[in-house]
Amino acid sequence: MSTTPTRPARLLTSDDLAELLGVELRTIERWRKSGKGPPFMLFGRTVRYHPTRVQQWMVSREQGGPSSSRGATSNTRGVPAGTGGTRGR
Repeated sequence: MSTTPTRPARLLTSDDLAELLGVELRTIERWRKSGKGPPFMLFGRTVRYHPTRVQQWMVSREQGGPSSSRGATSNTRGVPAGTGGTRGR
């Protein structure tokens, strides 16, 4: 019983990632140096990104929307929208 080996996913370059995310290459480089971007691999001086890790990073950055557990707020103090921010009235 033999299995056919699967071909590894094509790794993304920094240019690929910038295009995918719609940001400048400088932004990708800045994120990488500051640790804010997706996980990357180094092959000598060559930087590559695994598509699955990029996807996971993108999902981890998701905010708001119907799945948000924070609820609607009217300001940055977290006062629920529509309450006017008054307590005990």
